[in-house]
Amino acid sequence: MIQVLANSLVPIFVGLLFGYAAGLRKVVDNKDVRSLISFLMTFALPCSLFVTIARTPRLLLWRQAKGSRSACDSVCSCLCRDLLCVAESW
Repeated sequence: MIQVLANSLVPIFVGLLFGYAAGLRKVVDNKDVRSLISFLMTFALPCSLFVTIARTPRLLLWRQAKGSRSACDSVCSCLCRDLLCVAESW
């Protein structure tokens, strides 16, 4: 699991470091940064995450889905309980 996270996050942080270094050396102007961020957030990052998820073994995804569902169920039950308490006190 750690390897899957590292394979998906390391390129992002390396890109951030390259961007920071390019800003320090004045390779990238401030007016160019907005379009670069827009490209990264709307295209590059979702594509990178999709490829990482597509390469992940299905069994690993199913195991994580079961664990996250139980966590989600417990969070939802706590929220519902709190909402009922608020509604009763009103």
